[in-house]
Amino acid sequence: TAVVDREPVDQVTEVGPEQTRITYFTELKDLTGHNVTHQWIYDDNIMFEKTFSVGGPRWRVWSSKNLLPEWKGTWVVKTLDDDRSLLMTQSFVRN
Repeated sequence: TAVVDREPVDQVTEVGPEQTRITYFTELKDLTGHNVTHQWIYDDNIMFEKTFSVGGPRWRVWSSKNLLPEWKGTWVVKTLDDDRSLLMTQSFVRN
């Protein structure tokens, strides 16, 4: 739900309606010089993308999304490489 001192405070797979903001954290290894993108998807629509330049052999990045009350259901966040290939994916459900 948040990042403190460059580390996630928790890992969730489900959040309630009181959760109005959520943060996605990724630790990247051996991708120096690449650009990676966090792609936030809800209801099969890309809702937000944030691209990061990776500056070292171990790089931590995070992006956040404000959640409107009506956005209930499954969210998917993908981490994509320069060529848009999938590096990892995670999902959560908002009740």
